[in-house]
Amino acid sequence: MRLTSITLGLLLAVTTATMAAEQEPSTIKKEHPGDAALSQDEDGSFHYKSFPGLQTLFVYDGDSPGKSNCNTGCLSAWLPLLVSGGEKVEKVGDWVAIRREDGRMQWAYKGQPVYMRYHNMPPDEGSEKEGFHLLKP
Repeated sequence: MRLTSITLGLLLAVTTATMAAEQEPSTIKKEHPGDAALSQDEDGSFHYKSFPGLQTLFVYDGDSPGKSNCNTGCLSAWLPLLVSGGEKVEKVGDWVAIRREDGRMQWAYKGQPVYMRYHNMPPDEGSEKEGFHLLKP
């Protein structure tokens, strides 16, 4: 009886792990810097948030690959995701650190500099009109 309980417990654990792996898209790279976290919404979609604050992350249409063009007016509403003091400045999966005009280091995902909204609000038409889009893997 005890062996049967252990066997059933192991079978349940393997089944649960397998089902969770099947629900997760295999194309998503899980590597990310310590300043970002991969988050899954209730609808099953994935996107990135800052860590530890869990603010929604965005990319900007006005940027060039590897270069932030949000250096003056837009900085009052759109904060760059900066490399934290203790974080290593090295490539992590699709993430690299880029140097901003002011000398600070900012994270970029697939070459696109990454930002947080000053007031953490869900993405809406306002952010789309400003050229900022939700960062998705």
